[in-house]
This record gives sequence, C-alpha cells and structure tokens, in this order.
Amino acid sequence: MSLSQRATASLVKSMPTNVSDRDILREKWRLAAVAFEKADDLAQRAKEDKAIFFDALVETLMDQAEKRGDKLPQGKAERMARTSPAYKAEVDKAFDLRLTARLLAIEEKNADREFWQQISLESQQRAEMRMSR
Repeated sequence: MSLSQRATASLVKSMPTNVSDRDILREKWRLAAVAFEKADDLAQRAKEDKAIFFDALVETLMDQAEKRGDKLPQGKAERMARTSPAYKAEVDKAFDLRLTARLLAIEEKNADREFWQQISLESQQRAEMRMSR
C-alpha cells in the first residue's frame, strides 16, 4: 500500500460520518415527495371532478327547463351553474387541494435542500480534515 493510500485510509477511518443524519434526511425527503405526489394527484382529480360536475350541472339545468317546456340557453345554464352553491363548493375544494399540494411541494424542496446541505457539510469537513494534516 502506497503512502497516499494509507493516508487516505486512515483519514477515512478517523473521520466522523453522520450516516444516520444523511439517512434521516433522505427519508424525510422521500416522505415529503410521496406526500406531495399524493396531494398533487388529489388536486388533479378534484380539478377534473369540478369540470365533470359543472357539465353535469349544466345538463341537469337544461333538462329541467326542457321538462317544464322552457328553452334555457347554454350560456344562461352555464352562468346559473357557476353561481350555484354546489359548484362554488367544488371550486373551493379544488383550490384547497391545490394549495395543499403546493405547500407540500415546498416542504419537499426544503427536505431536498437539507439533504444536500448535509452532503456539502460532510464534504467540507473531509476537506478541512485533509488540510489540517
């Protein structure tokens, strides 16, 4: 074994590594990523549900008008649907789920940043130990 290989081996053995910190941060990031993906999926589904609900509501309003013998224009049915409390509740639900997904995306990015910050700190510590020898 050469002198540099022995020096490197002794440096690696004597260096304190916080593998558990790294593993904890990696797991924290993984959990945040999974939570974000689930929330994003729910938000996308709510957006689609809102569109389906709107179309069904417009259709129902037009059918009811037709049964009464009235002619309800498409535009008026859409305005009535948009101003209905049920549709407003669907919109609120979709926006709340989107907000939750965006907040979880921020948490995921923060967990990723903390993980790479730990990696950088460990690298700096190794460099400082090499320079101090």
